[in-house]
Amino acid sequence: MGGGASNTASEETATVGGGLLNSASGDSATVGGGESNEASAPRTTIGGGLGNIASGTYGTIGGGQTNEATNDWGTVSGGFDNTATGTYTAIGGGAANEATASFGTISGGQFNDAMENYSSVGGGFTNSAENTYATVGGGQSNTASGTNATVSGGSFNTASSASATVGGGQSNIASSGSATTVGGGVENTASGTGATVGGGGGNTAGNAYATVGGGLLNTASGTYATVPGGQSNIASSNYSFAAGRRAVADDTGAFVWADSTDASFFSVVPNQFRVRATGGVQFVTNSANTTGVTLVAGSGTWASISDRNAKTAFAPVDSRAVLEQVTQLPITTWQYRSEAGQVRHMGPMAQDFAAAFGLGADDISITTVDADGVALAAIQGLHTLVQEQDAQINALQHDNATLQQDNATLLTRLEALEQRVATQDTPSSAGVPLAALVGGVLGAVVLVLVRRTR
Repeated sequence: MGGGASNTASEETATVGGGLLNSASGDSATVGGGESNEASAPRTTIGGGLGNIASGTYGTIGGGQTNEATNDWGTVSGGFDNTATGTYTAIGGGAANEATASFGTISGGQFNDAMENYSSVGGGFTNSAENTYATVGGGQSNTASGTNATVSGGSFNTASSASATVGGGQSNIASSGSATTVGGGVENTASGTGATVGGGGGNTAGNAYATVGGGLLNTASGTYATVPGGQSNIASSNYSFAAGRRAVADDTGAFVWADSTDASFFSVVPNQFRVRATGGVQFVTNSANTTGVTLVAGSGTWASISDRNAKTAFAPVDSRAVLEQVTQLPITTWQYRSEAGQVRHMGPMAQDFAAAFGLGADDISITTVDADGVALAAIQGLHTLVQEQDAQINALQHDNATLQQDNATLLTRLEALEQRVATQDTPSSAGVPLAALVGGVLGAVVLVLVRRTR
């Protein structure tokens, strides 16, 4: 007995250092000082404070007020009204905290509970670690009720399934399946095995390995479904993906990308890539953004970037030679091996096209820019051919018109002679019968006509 007043050390090896109304009744128990402290089990220790009780073997209370270490090796470092009732439990401080199972730990805070073996609460207010190896780092009114579950902080968060995690935020739930995760945000739910919500608000990852990265009011309810963010997107089928605003991927493997338009945009068939981009679409294939294709807003066809400034190594084209090659290029109808049904197409083979024109990057594909270029060159070649034929036709038409005019003149003269024959039956002044004279003239006319038509 070191001093003080009304202190009791009832065991021979018990010690009370001082203070008032302190009691050390266990073998080798120690009370350093303070008031109304009680070390009642063997080898218990109370450093000081007021109204503290160490009733478990090797129990320790550093100080504070009305703290209790009621089981073996329990420890309360200080604070107010804390209770360590499990073996090897520890409370660092704070107020009204309870560590009620073996190896439970509460670092501090107020009204926190570590209720199962190896559970822990780092601090905060009214937090609860309710299952084996469950942890609440801090915050307010958080609950880790699944085995190995963790709530790092925030408020009103719940990790209720095995190995579930809530990083923080408010009113988030990680439940219904092992290893579910909510990173943060508000009112998010991850409820399938391996399901994840990164953050945002009102998001749900509701099936095994479904993921919502963030955003607002997004739902990934299919197995392995993904919504990276945005607003009001739904990936409801297995392996589906929806992003943007009001994208709905409700077919297996569908990938739906929607712009900011406030209207739902649905997938149509499984394994489909569907995009709504009312401002147009562009794909570029180099770092300078000078090559690629564009689908202009409101258009139904792709436009290849064809700016002169994006091109080099220009060479002239013999359009007549291209036309000749086109006329010799085998063109057939055919089906793709992978295309369902009886869908047929028409066109050349890439190998024949490459052999004929030497265009493109390989001999297994034909780009539209090359096919269009060949078609335009062939049209130009056909135009020059048509022009030549037109010139020949014009010349023939001119010659024919001249012949027709000459023929008309001769016929007129012939008709005049025939009239004279009809009206005169006397011999000519030269003694030659008129009929013979007319016959000779007719013969000459016929001869002229024959020669001019050759």
